[in-house]
Amino acid sequence: MAIPAQVNGLAMDMKEVLPADSDLLSDQILNKYMDLGDGKACIIKRVEAQSVVEATYPLAFNKQILEAANLEDPRELYKRGEWTWDKFKEYLRVLTKDTDGDGAVDQYGFAGYPPETFEALMLSNGANIAATDKENLSSSEVGQALQMTQDLFYNDGCAFPYENDTDKMRNKYRDGNIAFWPSACWIAANNKDYDVSTPDKNLQFDTVYCRWPVGPSGNQETNYAKNLTSGEFYIIPAGVENPELVYNVLLSMWDWFDGDTTIRDSKETLSWWYGSTAKDETLQVENFDMMFEMGSRDVLDLWQSFGFNYDFDSLIAGTMTPAQFQETFKQQVQDGLDAVYKK
Repeated sequence: MAIPAQVNGLAMDMKEVLPADSDLLSDQILNKYMDLGDGKACIIKRVEAQSVVEATYPLAFNKQILEAANLEDPRELYKRGEWTWDKFKEYLRVLTKDTDGDGAVDQYGFAGYPPETFEALMLSNGANIAATDKENLSSSEVGQALQMTQDLFYNDGCAFPYENDTDKMRNKYRDGNIAFWPSACWIAANNKDYDVSTPDKNLQFDTVYCRWPVGPSGNQETNYAKNLTSGEFYIIPAGVENPELVYNVLLSMWDWFDGDTTIRDSKETLSWWYGSTAKDETLQVENFDMMFEMGSRDVLDLWQSFGFNYDFDSLIAGTMTPAQFQETFKQQVQDGLDAVYKK
């Protein structure tokens, strides 16, 4: 909603209002602005640890499953630049197995909700669909992410068989027989994975968050890891009398900690974010830090904001190729962008 306002001059450009040393235009301790590439500072977002970690979807893994298979921690592989799509597939093949000898696979390398999986793969491949006013669905980088998504769920046989049931696909990891899955703090909290008040629902294994593996067109320096379509954004409408006063009131409301960001971002203040993802305190901190790292690499991609649904079912079933997926939906993406950016 804010983008059309900025494009059409309906949102105040705070660069025309605020002094150059204001927080928004300098240190950005309390707030920052979204850069649409036109040089303006119209769309304002609060800066705090919570706003950084919210709406991040790290790749999660079952610590005990990987340890039993004697596989190295993916976080260490990532540090060395070795956590790639090919390495990920290698892990999934090893971790998909018949553990009880009855001839049927009962442990899978991967399970998850396809749109969340695809978006994470797309970002890890340095790609986007609708991050500017021109569609990028038809790009080769997005095509690679679509192919990887189809491989995970259909071609490689290493994922829990897909069902058109969002809750089941998103929560299958709780059965304890899934090695990797897309996670988020809100998913773990909703399921009460490690909620001390509901021990009967607690997971009997440890969840570890890691970065998604890097795709063939991506790299660690430029990859985004969070889509900014979730969260709170603010504009001050053009024509408001005394916009600097309005901005300062907003900033004062956000600065409830009187400038002491250690209070704002402390583990005690953010206890929900820490406690929801693990029972072990060390792992809680590690998982929070991973969400923070991912949330610090953000991009605005409007690919799911245009009022139509992409046919992931056909992609995953193998009845639609990645190229057909791109051809089918690229014009709808462009039409949506034209509506957002029109003047």
